[in-house]
Amino acid sequence: MKKISLVLVLVLLVSVFAAGCGGSEEPAGNGGGGGETVVLRLASDAPLEHIATGLNNDAAAMVKERTEGRVEVQYFPASQLGGYETVYEEVVRGTIDMAQITIPDALDARLGAAYVPYYAKNYEEAKVLFAPDSYLSTQLGELTAANGVRFLGIVLEGFIGMGFVKEPNDMFTPGVNKNVKTRSPAMITFRIAQEDLGFNPITVPYAEVPTAIQTKVVDGWVGGTPNMNYA
Repeated sequence: MKKISLVLVLVLLVSVFAAGCGGSEEPAGNGGGGGETVVLRLASDAPLEHIATGLNNDAAAMVKERTEGRVEVQYFPASQLGGYETVYEEVVRGTIDMAQITIPDALDARLGAAYVPYYAKNYEEAKVLFAPDSYLSTQLGELTAANGVRFLGIVLEGFIGMGFVKEPNDMFTPGVNKNVKTRSPAMITFRIAQEDLGFNPITVPYAEVPTAIQTKVVDGWVGGTPNMNYA
C-alpha cells in the first residue's frame, strides 16, 4: 500500500477536485522493487498558465526530492490525457495513477452533489462545507471508493461563474431567454440551473471548450474561476 501513501501526500497539496489510486495495486511505470524508479502519472485539466500547473510541477519535484529519486511523478496538464470524464474512467481502470480534476457524475449521479449552486456564499462557509472531515467529503469518499478510487480531498481554487464572448440578453432576470449558447457539463446540477436562469446549455467535452468558443459553437461557458477564464 505504499502507492496510497505517496498519492495522498501529493494530491492533497494540489488538487481542486482530486481522485487518485485506481483499481491497480501497483503503480504504473517500472515497478517498486529492486531500487527501480516508480513512475506515477498525474493528469490535470488545468491550462499551462493556470496556478494549478505550477503547484503540480512543484509537488512533483518535491516528491522526487524527498524520495531521493525513487518516485517520479510525470505531470500531464491541459487535458493532455483527455477531458476529466475520460481521465476519471482511466483512474478507475488503473491506467492513470492520479488526477487533479473535476470528478464527473457519469458513474454515479450522486457525485454531482459537489456542484450544487450556492452551497457556500463565502470562503468561511466553504471551509466548513469542503473540510476533509465534512459530511460532503465523507460521502464523496464513499461514492468514489465504490469505483475503486481513493478520494483524497478538495482544495478550493475559487468561486466559479460564467464567461462569454457575447453579451447575454437581460442578464439579471431569471427565466428570460438570454440568447446565448453556454457550454455546460452534462451534470444535472449544472444543466437544470442553466435552463432555469434562461441560458441555453450545450454539452461540450471540457477539453474542447476553448476551441468551441473560438469557433462559435458556443458563446461561453459555465464552470471557470476568474483565474481559469483568463488562463
